[in-house]
Amino acid sequence: MAYASFKTRIGDLTGFASTDDTALSDWINDGIRELINSFSNDYDLLAQCATKQSTFTSAALESEAEPLNTGKVLTVYMTDSGATYPCRKINPNQKYYYADGSSFASAQMEQATVTDPVYYVQNNFINAIPSGKTVGYSEVQFPVADLTAGTSGISGFPDEAEHLVVLYASTKSIQQMMSNKTANLPSDISFPSIPVAPSAPSFDTGAISVSSSAPTYTSPVFSAPTLASVGDLTLPVIPTVPTLSAQSVTITGTAPTYVKPVSSQTAFNDYWTLSDFGDSDPGVLSISTAKPVAPTTSSASVTITGTAPTYTGPVVSPDFSQVDTYIDTDEDVELAQAKLQEINAQMSEFSTKTQDALNKFNKENIEYQAKLQKDIQDAQLTDSNEAKKLQKYSAELQQYQANVSTEVQEYTQKLSRYQLELNTVYTAWAKTESDNLAKYQADIQNELNTFNDSNVEYQAKLQKDIQDAQLSDSNEARKLQKYSSEVQTYSAEVNSKIQEWVNEEWTQNFQKYQQDYSGKLQEHGSNLQDALNKFNKENTEYQNDLQEQIQEANNQQTKDSSEYSAKLQKYSNEMQSYSAEVNKSVQDFNTKLQKHSTDYQWLQSQYAQLKSDYNVGLQLLLGRPLAAGEQQRR
Repeated sequence: MAYASFKTRIGDLTGFASTDDTALSDWINDGIRELINSFSNDYDLLAQCATKQSTFTSAALESEAEPLNTGKVLTVYMTDSGATYPCRKINPNQKYYYADGSSFASAQMEQATVTDPVYYVQNNFINAIPSGKTVGYSEVQFPVADLTAGTSGISGFPDEAEHLVVLYASTKSIQQMMSNKTANLPSDISFPSIPVAPSAPSFDTGAISVSSSAPTYTSPVFSAPTLASVGDLTLPVIPTVPTLSAQSVTITGTAPTYVKPVSSQTAFNDYWTLSDFGDSDPGVLSISTAKPVAPTTSSASVTITGTAPTYTGPVVSPDFSQVDTYIDTDEDVELAQAKLQEINAQMSEFSTKTQDALNKFNKENIEYQAKLQKDIQDAQLTDSNEAKKLQKYSAELQQYQANVSTEVQEYTQKLSRYQLELNTVYTAWAKTESDNLAKYQADIQNELNTFNDSNVEYQAKLQKDIQDAQLSDSNEARKLQKYSSEVQTYSAEVNSKIQEWVNEEWTQNFQKYQQDYSGKLQEHGSNLQDALNKFNKENTEYQNDLQEQIQEANNQQTKDSSEYSAKLQKYSNEMQSYSAEVNKSVQDFNTKLQKHSTDYQWLQSQYAQLKSDYNVGLQLLLGRPLAAGEQQRR
């Protein structure tokens, strides 16, 4: 009966369509070797295998030199003097007993002889006792199957064991297919990039920026002039009364003395207590109305309270390499099956966790979308509130402007009344000072008249005393004449000095003081009007700038709010697309993983079936139950 080639038969059992003929040949030849090793206790099966006949000369102990190939020796015989004797096998540890030539060993029938030779195998070398004899032996060889030539039979191998070689190679093919399945697991899920939430537009996050500052009214300071220092009235020295001798005239009168009247001048600031005015000095203009505080407009951005969900897939790392170790290295099928069951459980758990992670992602995404819509609505309400703040601030600024204008008008009225009262008091003071000056001048004239009157009386008395004395001494007369002349001169000089002092010192300085004070008052009034005009001008510019900034802020917030709403809508659409792509990726991955798991489970079952068929076939071939070490474990 003709059989298909080994490659075809293996492919029929496993679906292994690989072109890796080298691997198939290796598995077939490995199966041949394993089966021959299993025949070690069955001489009939070993006898059907290819053998090699060889001869050598038995060597002395520890000088073994004949190497073996497979180590499976069928027969050994020793030839001596044309006769052939079969050799029996001994443990190499007993070789010295059988080589002992003593009478005791001979008596115990332990010594090997030519007619009762023995052989042993040590370190894969064969040797026979006694030494120096020709020894022949038959050694089983491992045949080599040539898969590339379409081999359908194995020369030098029992025919009834050939199907076991096919089963052995088939199990190895299944193992490679399972290993490939491990390497071909679907790649990790590649999720699309999470959409990036739009950045909040650059709303004006602080107070409205007004380029100019609120104007401040600065009242000019009135500086009253100072009355110049009036020089003292310096009178000539009173002539000295001459000292006369006893012959001199006794002057009964006393020379008159001019007494300067006291000037009662009062400084303007001392003339009237300023605080006694009905309207006191309003001082520096101080605006009592509080300047409205520019509202701090918060950034009208959407604060996304939720967090965009991220799909986190479970991780599974099936340890197929451990399965290969159990099968290829340890030849422990039971552990391999247990490990495969554990991997199947991991794969099933992974599939369940994947679906659970997807469900969790969908749930979190629904919550996130709801929070996002709420945050957008809250941001729109907040933006409306900011506009109301600006409108309120604008109304407060208008009220502030009206209050400032009212206070400036009140201050102007107070200042006008104060100037009127000040001018009234000044007029009264100037009249009082003028009256005092006139009185002072009249006092001077009165004092001068009194002096002149006293002097006339004194002169008369002096002439009488001179005449009465009738001095005999001409020298004394000359003294008196000289004194009289000096008194007249003194009187003239006093009149001249008083008139000069009134004209040059008092009248000129006081008139200049009156003129300076009037000029200062006029200059202060002009400065007050200039300061008020400057304040009104700056306040108008400030109000215009403020209104322009408020309008620009309102326009910009309206524009930014519209743009940001469009971005948020686009972001919401992108998140929905992202969710759909994630669901699709997870579904594709689960489908691939399910197919991979199904294929792997089929390979497992096929592997177990082929291994079972192999062990049953080997048991039938040997005609006995297999020992634990004889079953295929790889």
